[in-house]
Amino acid sequence: MFFYIKRAISDMVKHRFLHSVTLMTITLSIITISVFGLVVMNTSDMIHSARARFRMSIYLKENVSNNDMFELEKNIKQLYGIQQVQFISKENALSMMKEEMKRQSSIFEHLSHNPLPDAFEVQLSDEIQDMDIIERLAMHLEIMPHVESVEYGQQWFGRWIGVLNLFRFISIAIGVIFIMINVVIMGNTIRLTLYAQRDDIEIMRLIGATDFFIKAPYYITGIIQGALGSIMGLIILYGIVCFISNRIEVQLSSMMISIHFLPLTLCVEIIICSMIVGWLGCYLSLKQYLNN
Repeated sequence: MFFYIKRAISDMVKHRFLHSVTLMTITLSIITISVFGLVVMNTSDMIHSARARFRMSIYLKENVSNNDMFELEKNIKQLYGIQQVQFISKENALSMMKEEMKRQSSIFEHLSHNPLPDAFEVQLSDEIQDMDIIERLAMHLEIMPHVESVEYGQQWFGRWIGVLNLFRFISIAIGVIFIMINVVIMGNTIRLTLYAQRDDIEIMRLIGATDFFIKAPYYITGIIQGALGSIMGLIILYGIVCFISNRIEVQLSSMMISIHFLPLTLCVEIIICSMIVGWLGCYLSLKQYLNN
């Protein structure tokens, strides 16, 4: 095996321009694919972080008696997925709004009455993750007696989930495209190398060299280039992420949002997939060349 590795490295040094172009292409492909993966992963983390602080507001009709409120609160607590229910009177709601909008205090100067309704603030249990379940729960709450409306930021969550699904689709599509490009480029690199060494290959075949003896160094070349290209791409991307995160996490810290790099297991999977792509490009090129 050491002999084949030595031949592969010698060939890469001998045809360093061709292999450098291939290596750069793999590196750029890995960076591009991983960028979309990072966006999807960090967007998912942001949604889950917001989901952990998710609250559903149930606004009540006017002039609801205390007994009716107590009965309504009891019925809400009995529903599946409800973890906690807190009553917020319209007086408390107005006080909280004034506290949050101190700089716009002039808005409240000419209020003749409190326009806010009494409300229940509901926290859902952790197992409720599906938006369809949340929507059905909201519809059920809206038809309960004394309930005026239910608000849970459905448009905001719907848009974020739509963006996340779009990035996932784009990541898969770009990943497939770049894999195909890398296979073609790797195949062309090996094909050009084979063409440059066609006399040596012909001599080896004439003296009885097996196909494995001829193919093995090229397979190892593809695997090495796939590994090196992916490692270089991940290192460059890690440096970029560290550079960016150090400058913007101060602004994001107030929102309890941080930027994370790809987990180690995923990085290992990317490297292995890149090595397989390198091997596949060599396999297809060698199969066509040797058959001819």
